[in-house]
Amino acid sequence: MFIREEWIKNTEFFPETPSQVLSKVVEGVKNTLAANKLPVVIFDLDSTLFDVSKRSYEILRMADSR
Repeated sequence: MFIREEWIKNTEFFPETPSQVLSKVVEGVKNTLAANKLPVVIFDLDSTLFDVSKRSYEILRMADSR
């Protein structure tokens, strides 16, 4: 199982850090609000912003033990 850093290195994601990406999201929301529009932000949190590999491993381990 790839850890998050290896996974990012082997994909074509933004080269920015998670903090930099979130800053861009906040900037986009502010710009949208300034234009009197409703901002909509959708996050796929699993391994995008948060490393959930340990939890995923535990789920798979528990499924194997049944």
